[in-house]
Amino acid sequence: SYIPLGAGGSNSNSNWADMPGYEISLDPADYGGYSGMQLEVNMRLNAYGGNAIVRLVSSSGSAISSEVSTSKTLYNLNTSSTFKLPTGKNTYKLQIKSTGGEMFIQDARIKVSF
Repeated sequence: SYIPLGAGGSNSNSNWADMPGYEISLDPADYGGYSGMQLEVNMRLNAYGGNAIVRLVSSSGSAISSEVSTSKTLYNLNTSSTFKLPTGKNTYKLQIKSTGGEMFIQDARIKVSF
């Protein structure tokens, strides 16, 4: 099962910043019996020589163990390690950071495994 987070956009922040349009309200209880989740992001850098890094954070600012990165200049799907969300309904946002100039996100989603 997949939960879409958003599509399109670019940014060149060298510090963690929220990615506009990539926000969702989730309650893991709505996915009873799930064994884990993974963040999947299709992204690329504009030029060689750095890394584009993306992670999921809760509205409280806590980072979820979902970080993915790429140094490629062609779109590629990057998948995080498996994580579980804290109990209760919460808002989650995508945060980005680039050490190589402008980065582009084609789309992002959460993969739910049962």
